[in-house]
Amino acid sequence: MNQVFRLTLKREVCPVAAELGMLDDTFDAKDIVKLVARLTKDEPREVKYAFYFNKPGQLIGYQEVAVGCLDNVNWDARVVFSSALLCGASKIILVHNHPMSTNERCSVGDIKCLKALIPGAEAIGLFIVDSMVVCGEKWTSMRDFGLMPNVREVVKEAEKLAAEGGQP
Repeated sequence: MNQVFRLTLKREVCPVAAELGMLDDTFDAKDIVKLVARLTKDEPREVKYAFYFNKPGQLIGYQEVAVGCLDNVNWDARVVFSSALLCGASKIILVHNHPMSTNERCSVGDIKCLKALIPGAEAIGLFIVDSMVVCGEKWTSMRDFGLMPNVREVVKEAEKLAAEGGQP
């Protein structure tokens, strides 16, 4: 006989993360960077985090989604997206550290992983707002390098589709 599991989402209050605020014009990505820098301060491996936001842009949770080796770790879309869906998120910011380097730039592997995640996220109604690399106190935002879809363009396209009777 197969086993069937009851699935639950465990929530733990994190006062430090609660101070991060809203994804709006006043949002400061440096706050997420500071939190990840603290969480990974003594970590010798790359660790990836997903920060989940609801539709209005309020941070509703975050999770360590992968731990790799000294200089590499991949995003597992199933972990990132299942947690986002379980907590009712609509937007995600991805962040990982570069512990054994002084280079905060995103690698070719980082870009390939991100580009593979974006269509999957869009297919299930999630939007990846940014993906960042933290290296000590330095950091890089892939959005700043033009590697992320423009939020306003995606919203306009969805509204146009909806107006034409399609599904956004």
